[in-house]
Amino acid sequence: GAGPYVSPEIFAFPGNPNTGYVIVTPSTDIFSFGVVLLEILSGYFAPRGGHPKYTALRHGEVKLNDGTYQTNCSPHLVSLVNQMLSPDPLLRPTAHQILMHPMIRGIS
Repeated sequence: GAGPYVSPEIFAFPGNPNTGYVIVTPSTDIFSFGVVLLEILSGYFAPRGGHPKYTALRHGEVKLNDGTYQTNCSPHLVSLVNQMLSPDPLLRPTAHQILMHPMIRGIS
């Protein structure tokens, strides 16, 4: 949960109405992993706090192969990374779905 890797739901204040805590799930880590892959595959750092694209990334407006973050990777891998960057945690793939993805299974 640091810097550019923070998922959008972390900013969902006040969070759970019963506890006041922000609800963190495994999909939070999937978003963070997606940001890491965005950086690795494009060769550019993800936007840091204070940069206009920092908020845009958390609203689903920054994607791999769209604007600054270009790559020559497979369209299947690009699609997977972009799913990982979904602002809606329920739309992100699970770790199991990522491992079972044909693009990932083909790497061995």
